[in-house]
Amino acid sequence: MFAAFKVESSTEKWYIDSGATNHMTAKQEHFKNFCMYPGEIKAANNNTMQAVGKGDIEMKLATHRGNEIVTVKDVLYLSDLEVNLLSIRKIVDHQNSVVFDRSGSRIINSSQEVIEMAKQVNGLYKLNVHSTESAYVASENSTELGIVD
Repeated sequence: MFAAFKVESSTEKWYIDSGATNHMTAKQEHFKNFCMYPGEIKAANNNTMQAVGKGDIEMKLATHRGNEIVTVKDVLYLSDLEVNLLSIRKIVDHQNSVVFDRSGSRIINSSQEVIEMAKQVNGLYKLNVHSTESAYVASENSTELGIVD
């Protein structure tokens, strides 16, 4: 499979979240496709936020094979969100697993390949993600995180 992707090197804050029922972002420019999808999301502190839409985004991840573009499916857009969240539930629903230890976590696909490693930072698991907003790059390898197939 051959595909073209947009990439740039600015770092984005993405966290793996065991409490999130959906992948979520506050940046509409992340989406490669987008549709209106109004809904209400309840946060851990019982506050509610309004989802405006959803779609798929592309992420540039630092994997064991080098930088790789992955597609994250069905991400909700919430303009009030302060950080971007990847839902463990959604990750494992797509035949992947997430393994945690003292140093961080690993997302492993159905072929038992490590897709991404997250570092533990103050009790949170932060991914090493770069935005995909400006230049176009061609790639023969693409992965879906719907996460990842």
